Amino acid sequence: MKKVFTIIALFLLLPFVSFAQKNVNKGNQQWLQYYVQGKVNNRWTWVADATFRWKEFAVSTKYFVRTGMSYSLHKDIRVTAGALIGGLYNGSFSNNFVDGMEIRPYQELLLKQGYDRVALQHRFRVEERFTRTFSIDNRRFNFRLRYRFMLNIPIVSFPQKQASRGLFLNIGNEVFLNAGNSIVYNVFSENRILVSTALQWNKKLTFTLTYNHQYQGKNAPNDYRLNG
Repeated sequence: MKKVFTIIALFLLLPFVSFAQKNVNKGNQQWLQYYVQGKVNNRWTWVADATFRWKEFAVSTKYFVRTGMSYSLHKDIRVTAGALIGGLYNGSFSNNFVDGMEIRPYQELLLKQGYDRVALQHRFRVEERFTRTFSIDNRRFNFRLRYRFMLNIPIVSFPQKQASRGLFLNIGNEVFLNAGNSIVYNVFSENRILVSTALQWNKKLTFTLTYNHQYQGKNAPNDYRLNG
């Protein structure tokens, strides 16, 4: 268990070491997300989520809808394939326009581990990103590689008659890397430090409030963005 926490600590410190001497522009961003899944049988599960993001007080907004099918190879090993479609709005809410679209197929491997009452997840994801910016008529394609670990720690347990109800702390980190002919300076795409509290109301409903400390690599030398 000590080795696990050592590795996690190194991942959390990585962004501060990597960007100590870089040009970092600060901003803000807020997200609303909804996740849903439906069990088809003991092996197959349908998964989907929808996301709405806005930043710099709604100067620009993004939306994404993603869906896929998961197959359980083992109770602790799951593979998923699916696709995302999304768009980018620029401008104020009173005078906005669609400036970009993205189609993003993806493939994913999820591994689960347990340490006493603490659960640990490793998620490996490969994405194929087809993007288009309308204002400059620019089309691009690149791969994006993602690795995320997430610790789930119980905080409060409720009485036995509500055994499925509880309060949890989630701590994680996700690293993004870009690959492809269009990638010049931003091989490093992004790093997210994630801290959240989750209220599991029952086996089918969970509410989560998450803080996302986000470093992003821009397509320019030594240029990065911090959303925190």
